[in-house]
Amino acid sequence: MPPTPSAPRRAARSSSQSRRAGSGGGGFVLWLFLFLRFGREHKPSFTAQYNRDIPEEKLPPALVGYLWKMGSIGNPEMTATLLDLADRGVIELRDAVAVEHHLLGDKETETYQLVLHPDKIDSLQPHEWELVDLLINDMGPMAPSPWRS
Repeated sequence: MPPTPSAPRRAARSSSQSRRAGSGGGGFVLWLFLFLRFGREHKPSFTAQYNRDIPEEKLPPALVGYLWKMGSIGNPEMTATLLDLADRGVIELRDAVAVEHHLLGDKETETYQLVLHPDKIDSLQPHEWELVDLLINDMGPMAPSPWRS
């Protein structure tokens, strides 16, 4: 049977497909070699203490913020210090109801009451004393809501 005109096309197509398969397989082998050689994390040879970590486990949040922000502190550090004091039991945040007296009646507003536990204030650092003094003595008496016990 004589070859048909489409036979050379089929031969060219099959050789093209075999070249693509060969280059795909070769590409995979190359990728596998490079991954095994360079792609994995190697075990570190450094075994000394990692010196960039903060050495103490329980540093005050204000000090960590001061170090992190290169010498400045703000509201996040004050909030973190307040939460740290609550976590240590120095202060307690309770639900409270503030009553405002108006001409047409009283208005009750849900708020919070900040309670200082005097038996635990001996362990406060100077910056914590400043925050407690600000909240209890400076802001507490002026605020209409009950900030002190």
